[in-house]
Amino acid sequence: MSCCRALPELCCPEFVGRALDCLALRCRDAVGPTLLPQRDEVSDRGESECPSVTWMGQANETSQSEQKQDDAKMETETGKPCKTLRFTLEIAKMDCLGCLAKVKRAIKVLAGVRLVSADHLRGVVEAQCDPDVTDPETVGKFVERATGLAVSVVREDSDSKNTTFLLRFKFERLPSAQVLTAYDCEVITAASKAPGGQVDFRFRMERGGVSPRSVLANLREYGISLCPVQTDRYVERVNRDVQLLALRTLGCATLTVPILVLVWARLPHSGSVAYRTAEVALATAILVLAWPMYAASIRSMWYLSTPDLGVLASVSTLITYAFSVVAFAFQVAGRPFADPFFETLGLLVTLIYLGNTIQSMTRQAAIKAIYRLSELQPVDALLVGGDQVTPVDVRLVHYEDVIRVPEGASIPTDGVVLEGSADVDESALTGESVPVIKTYGSSVFAGTTCLHGTIHISVRRLAAENSISSMVNAVTAASASESRYQDQADRVAGALLYVALTAASISFLVWLMVGRFVRNYSWSESVVNAVTYAISVMAVSCPCPLTLAAALPSSCGMVLGMRHGIVFRSSEALLVASRTKAVAFDKTGTLSEAVLSVVRSTPSAAIACRIISELVSCSRHPVALAVSRIIVDSTSQSQQSIIGIENKVNSVLTDQEIVPGGGIRATIFGCEIRGGNAAFTGLDKHNHPLVQEYLAASLTVFAVVCGADVIAVFGLVDQARPNVPELVARLRASGTSTHVLSGDNAPRVRCFAQEIGIPVSSAHGGLLPTEKADIVSRLKKEHGHVTFVGDGINDSVALTMADTSIALGTGAQMAMSSASIVILGSDVPRLFLSIMDLSRLAITHVYLSLVWCAIYFTVAILLAAGVAVNFRIPPQFAGLGEVVSVLPVIMLAGSYWVAGSARMSRFGRAAKDQILG
Repeated sequence: MSCCRALPELCCPEFVGRALDCLALRCRDAVGPTLLPQRDEVSDRGESECPSVTWMGQANETSQSEQKQDDAKMETETGKPCKTLRFTLEIAKMDCLGCLAKVKRAIKVLAGVRLVSADHLRGVVEAQCDPDVTDPETVGKFVERATGLAVSVVREDSDSKNTTFLLRFKFERLPSAQVLTAYDCEVITAASKAPGGQVDFRFRMERGGVSPRSVLANLREYGISLCPVQTDRYVERVNRDVQLLALRTLGCATLTVPILVLVWARLPHSGSVAYRTAEVALATAILVLAWPMYAASIRSMWYLSTPDLGVLASVSTLITYAFSVVAFAFQVAGRPFADPFFETLGLLVTLIYLGNTIQSMTRQAAIKAIYRLSELQPVDALLVGGDQVTPVDVRLVHYEDVIRVPEGASIPTDGVVLEGSADVDESALTGESVPVIKTYGSSVFAGTTCLHGTIHISVRRLAAENSISSMVNAVTAASASESRYQDQADRVAGALLYVALTAASISFLVWLMVGRFVRNYSWSESVVNAVTYAISVMAVSCPCPLTLAAALPSSCGMVLGMRHGIVFRSSEALLVASRTKAVAFDKTGTLSEAVLSVVRSTPSAAIACRIISELVSCSRHPVALAVSRIIVDSTSQSQQSIIGIENKVNSVLTDQEIVPGGGIRATIFGCEIRGGNAAFTGLDKHNHPLVQEYLAASLTVFAVVCGADVIAVFGLVDQARPNVPELVARLRASGTSTHVLSGDNAPRVRCFAQEIGIPVSSAHGGLLPTEKADIVSRLKKEHGHVTFVGDGINDSVALTMADTSIALGTGAQMAMSSASIVILGSDVPRLFLSIMDLSRLAITHVYLSLVWCAIYFTVAILLAAGVAVNFRIPPQFAGLGEVVSVLPVIMLAGSYWVAGSARMSRFGRAAKDQILG
């Protein structure tokens, strides 16, 4: 292509004359910079190419939108407009998932309060309230009273939560309050005798704001230093919960062993009043040690008028204790009617707490697996200042700082390469093991490793908001979501309480009658025998495994996905993806490579090249990038300098606007200029010969018109990504209907579809965003569950319409915000198949867990109730049900982790082998 020869039929002379006159005035003394990104311009390019950061951390704009939606919902519920307060309840002393269910019920009974989300792993509940009705502190106090859990209230508006971060500094001598008022900070600890202390400083994540290093410099006289990185407070709280439960279990076991010796050992005077007195004392101590379990059930009934999931354990052990005390009292009075069974109480409570401890340890392992991602974050960075390189804590790095990354080191935070080149291993972020070459202007991400070469990078995101922090935030946010399977499991667990109580009552009455009238026991013997059956039924019916059946596989799947470059935005997205019956793909940048090539174009005047370059500069669409590259490559440096092809300051265009599915439009000298496809520019209606020629050749057309004048026409081609034909073949072989939806011209889309194996009848081109959504809606009616995969702004509507929506992490922000799943790597076929495999494995293990629960509860309740007359579950061992029911669910989750890891690793090895040949 020659971009310097003007053709009158393609470039209006009057237009060129006006443009040159204007540019001569504006650019008389200006010398345009190069088109390659300069050091002060690289931020724009870097941020636009940085995948998976803003959307993971829940951008401020999104949070404001959510707040408005919350206000609208609260207005609907209360009948009047209001400004809601959003707050967080941090829950401590949790035994199992049933504790979180109680918290949710407590919030739902309060007027003016609405539950937003509940995260069982971190023990965090987000809610909002109408300040005219109640306040967060009152909500927290009520939840604490109603549940017996330790509740702390954290007030933090959405803006502060997503735009600020805290750093804790230590002082040898604490500054005065007057000095600290210059900063947004809070004194955490002040030594009573020594003059020092610790202070939390809040910093805003914005350029030009106060930096941590400036605080260190300004307060150096007070002996300030940055405190070491502390264990995440959520992990600490879970660790404390596990330790507390383990201590309770150990205490109950320690008290139970002497009771077992007194009852089961053949000791002299066994069963005497003295021995029974010791048993009563030990059993009472066990009851006191386990009091939180009973208090929680009582509080739930008193404040919430509903039983909690631990009510069966509470009732069965209390009945055991009460019956044994009564039997002991009659023995002391000289009228014994039955032996007390304090050993049953001890074993029941110990085994119940053992089961709770195992559940909490599973929760601990899950949250540690999530936060282990943060271990990818390097601790130090090499700060470049002049000719010096200084090691600093990565938390002190600020925007625009220049960091040196030597060979073999991990990149401390997200940025853009300013100097040097290197091969970077991004497998920690994308799951792709093939190194990526990074040169000047390339985006780099925290936690990736510089394998060969040394680079200098300009910081674009701080440690508190970089890719690693965003990954952790995304997974924790997803774990707070609930799937329909989890909701159904919780409902079944609630119903099981009433089933078990009914079964216990029936078994008591039946065995009472059998004992008295069939076996001819005395009434006292019949009552004692019947009570043991009722206790056994209640003890084996703890519904805890049901609450874990969907939660554990979901957590495993989300962590596995994140480790291999897949972000599930919710547990529902993970569990339903495998139900896909039809898949609709965007073409450009999704099935095809994100880099297009201009193969045919019309010659244009140099000034027209300047206009086109500026027009496409506002878009990151692959077509716009390809046009920009060809103009730069074909225009000499001297011509660029003469016409100011890159002078961003002296712009000739105004009112630039990206039109999804069409192109770009702007205003120049009062005339509208458009760049885009044939339909958007109106050339399809005029049957322009060049446009028709390019369309007939199955090329992607990008035309630029000003009014009725055609400025330039470009013909582009794109190539399918590697392994796309194999992906399509596998989908079609499995019976999944495949479609391609594109805004590109129809002939090019049909040609591309034939190349990758999609039927021409399923290839749709020339579509606007709403037309893509209409086709997705039609596919849902025809096939059922539809998955849409896209990356552009014009895909947002279709992504929202689809049952499962997958966006590329390198795509548009709007597309990622609309998607339920985001993939961070460039190997779309591999990651798509990985999504389906993880989803299929997850739902399979959920079903297996639910089947096990159904089998266990059916068999356990029947055996405990004495249906098998000659075999039953004795009450003293019924507490084993807490362990027996939970362990298989945990083991199934473990098998999912192993199988998923093996599957992902196999996919990764296959992709690497294919790339390396």
